[in-house]
Parts: sequence; structure tokens; C-alpha cells
Amino acid sequence: MLVYLIRHGEDKNDNLTNLGKKQIKLLAKTLKNTKFDAFYTSPLNRCLQTSNIINKVTKCNIIVDDRLKERFKLEHKPQTEHEKAW
Repeated sequence: MLVYLIRHGEDKNDNLTNLGKKQIKLLAKTLKNTKFDAFYTSPLNRCLQTSNIINKVTKCNIIVDDRLKERFKLEHKPQTEHEKAW
């Protein structure tokens, strides 16, 4: 089994920027011949946008999973060893 981890493209205010869309379209082209059994994504808008762009090429079922939301905002500074591990 292969697992691909894909990060969303460049974003601003939870939306992909034009550059972010170009980044993901380029990635989608490289994945066009890859067979996926499932495509899991966070419900965050930038992640859904990323998934939908890739899905136009891969035609894979997108599964939105709340457990894939980010745990800490970027402004958060880890305080405990557990937080630092994330």
C-alpha cells in the first residue's frame, strides 16, 4: 500500500492564491496516471480546493474527514513536549 501526503498550495485567509492553484494544477498533472483508491481531505477550504483541483485529473472519490483539521494555528507556539512533537 502506498500513501501519498499532499499539502495544500499557497493560501491566504484559507483560500488558495493564484500561485497556490498553479502549484496544485502542476501537481495534478504529475499525478494524472496515478491510481488512487481514496482521497482523504480536511474540511478546510484550502484543502477542499486542493482536493477538487487534483480530483479533476485523478477522478478519485474525495472523503472529507474532520479529524484531518489542523490542530494548532500557525500563531500558536508549542509549550509542551507533546505540542512540540506536532
